[in-house]
Amino acid sequence: MNESYGVAPSFEPKLTWSSLLAKTYQFYVQHFWTLFQIGLPVALLAYLFWYGKHFFVQALFNFLEKSFGPWWMTKLYLSWPVLTLLGFLEGVGYWVMSTVFFTAIAARILKNGEEDAPISDSYSPVRQRLGAVVVVGVLTWTVFWIARSIVMAAVSMLLEGFNVRVGSATWYISSSAALLILGGLCSRAGLAIPVLVNNATMSPLKAIRGSIRKMENWEPFFIFFLAKSALFGYGVYWLAQRAFAELWNRTPIDASAYSWVTWAVYICIAAALESPLFIAFSILYRELNAKQGEVITAPAIR
Repeated sequence: MNESYGVAPSFEPKLTWSSLLAKTYQFYVQHFWTLFQIGLPVALLAYLFWYGKHFFVQALFNFLEKSFGPWWMTKLYLSWPVLTLLGFLEGVGYWVMSTVFFTAIAARILKNGEEDAPISDSYSPVRQRLGAVVVVGVLTWTVFWIARSIVMAAVSMLLEGFNVRVGSATWYISSSAALLILGGLCSRAGLAIPVLVNNATMSPLKAIRGSIRKMENWEPFFIFFLAKSALFGYGVYWLAQRAFAELWNRTPIDASAYSWVTWAVYICIAAALESPLFIAFSILYRELNAKQGEVITAPAIR
């Protein structure tokens, strides 16, 4: 993969929140079917991961019960490390899969409009830089997971001092606000994947450090973007659940078919809704590099 550099046109307008949003959703609408096809294998893999996780957890719990007795969950020295590790591994699994999807989206955008390229070409950079992509995914998830644990503990202790019950509306609003701010701070690593796609020799740590420098002052935008996406995604899943309830009540569908239908719809929703955030990061990377006088060329796809 090669990169070429030149002088960016001086008449290009300043990149603003509104222009980045417009470019993001313009690309999303124009390439929806392509993006959906790129996301579908990852969404299906996430479902298989969820399905396999339940078998693994059940087998692990059965083993622990046989080894330490039926009340092993009450032994904090045993249950806390097990549950903590399981939570971390589950999160890192989903996070890495999203990182793979992000890499494919970034490759599509940085290919400079090769509309006729096969969908599989978007995953070529994933295959070429899989190790680096996984490292970025694991590192960013670990930082986020540790920070989230600290933030949620602090929020819970603070709210407890004001006699706010866990699970109340105030608790949910406060926790969600804290997580959004944390997500905005972690978004500073969001350009690491486009960097890896565009540079075959860049190490994961250098890509993350470069992203943190480039992303300065863009945290509020991604806090807003995450909040908007979360509300929209919640609304879509709520509507889907209502539709499934009507389907169950009004049609003579059996439980097995109902399960297949619901999961098929959820997989399609995940494939359709996750890409805008990755598009925004990729377009921001492209635009920031153009402002700095770089002309980005597509990575060589083999």
